[in-house]
Amino acid sequence: MSSSDVALLVAGGLLLVAAVAWLVRSRRKHAREKGLNVALQAADPSARIAGLVAAAERGVNESAPALLAVARREEDEDVLDALAKIVAQQAWEGTSRAEAIELRLWARDRLRAQSPPATPPPDDSPAPPEQTAGPASDAGFRPAVADPVDTAAESPTTVEEPAAGAADPATVVTGPVAPPVEPASLPTVLVTGAGGPAGVCVIRALREMCVRVVAADPDDSAVGLQLADVAGSVPRPDDDGFLEAVCELGRATGAGALISTVSDELPPLAEGQNELVRVGLATWLPDPYAARICLDKWELAQALAAAEIPHPATGNGERDGVPGPWIVKPRLGPGPRQVYAIDDTADLEWALQRTPPPVVQSRLEGIEFTVDALVDRDGTLAGAVPRWRLETRAGVSTKGRTFEDPLLLEQTEALVAAIGLEGPVSVQGFLLSSNGEYSFTGVHPRFSSGLSLSLAAGADLVGEYLHGILGLPLRGERLAYEPGVTMERFYEEVILR
Repeated sequence: MSSSDVALLVAGGLLLVAAVAWLVRSRRKHAREKGLNVALQAADPSARIAGLVAAAERGVNESAPALLAVARREEDEDVLDALAKIVAQQAWEGTSRAEAIELRLWARDRLRAQSPPATPPPDDSPAPPEQTAGPASDAGFRPAVADPVDTAAESPTTVEEPAAGAADPATVVTGPVAPPVEPASLPTVLVTGAGGPAGVCVIRALREMCVRVVAADPDDSAVGLQLADVAGSVPRPDDDGFLEAVCELGRATGAGALISTVSDELPPLAEGQNELVRVGLATWLPDPYAARICLDKWELAQALAAAEIPHPATGNGERDGVPGPWIVKPRLGPGPRQVYAIDDTADLEWALQRTPPPVVQSRLEGIEFTVDALVDRDGTLAGAVPRWRLETRAGVSTKGRTFEDPLLLEQTEALVAAIGLEGPVSVQGFLLSSNGEYSFTGVHPRFSSGLSLSLAAGADLVGEYLHGILGLPLRGERLAYEPGVTMERFYEEVILR
């Protein structure tokens, strides 16, 4: 090969690298602009204020057309005041657009109109009457029955619940609690799956941030409905009316953001994002195809094998090529339902008949782990907390401890990139040997049932996910965690009269 050929190859490689870098930047910019537009047009005024903050981070000059449009159409005085202050705080920026000049003149005039008089009123001037505003009405939906958080009597780390209608479990955690995010810029949040452990944890984490929460679940007796500000009912995700019900609940309650904690809900929600945006619900959902791979254990095994990610040998309805002992579980759907541990072939046939359609996997022996991760839009781990599952009951972790292993996080990042996931992801597997040999058994594109431990270890996964939903950049410093934090879960009751 001649030197000119080598030079051409090098030049071609550099062009390819530049093209890939441009594509990644373009995707990030498109995602940010999409989230920003959703926030600026949200039904909740606080979500619109968050959108203004995001626009200011990009620069008032660059965002001037969008901000000027807000100044012209906005009717909420609080939003207009926030916009005027944001523009004034960025007065140091250079101005190259006519829209930016008009925006600054508008902000100056608004702030001047609100300035106090130059001389104080005489001493005998009557004081202005004190005004109070009552809470907005949520017609058609009931408020929570009980006050969910009593800070004088309850630790803020009592956070989770095992199943719909069951007693509310709590956790005793040794370690720091993540600081709250700024509540003034956060919208009302609609949380689905209020009867599950992850839903209860997310609801309580949001309430600790002083965020107004609307909880939803198909079960009217789900305990998480009692922990939120407003409760509503939605059908199961396989119901034809599920998406419409979520949209109507969000519209009627003024919610500005949606957090789903149920894996089965993610494909229909992701496919219906246009409808969600139309009613003002900002979202950050995985690709529907990626979400379905996680719900199909055979497809997941195929994807892991193609990416050379370690996982147990898996058979689609049969044990050929799968060494025992075995685990038999349903091919479709999440959770630990109808899972059988099998030691001999006679019992294997029995389990296969009871689990249609089944998958068969080699049963792993080792220490079980979970990684609670938040994946940025470019597929990188914005933050991840690995924790040992020291004890589980009905698939829910009841004892756990955070730990540190860069190799495991590298493999986790490769796994989520291979599937194409973003947002909250829970990854499960086993440490098979002391030399760091891991094998992955499950991937869930949502928050996990043991999320409370990761939050208590310092990683503000819920707050940063909400930040990302609103189109704001994820802050890595808020996703750092402390290894060696231990959780022990107990159960507490919610009494209704």
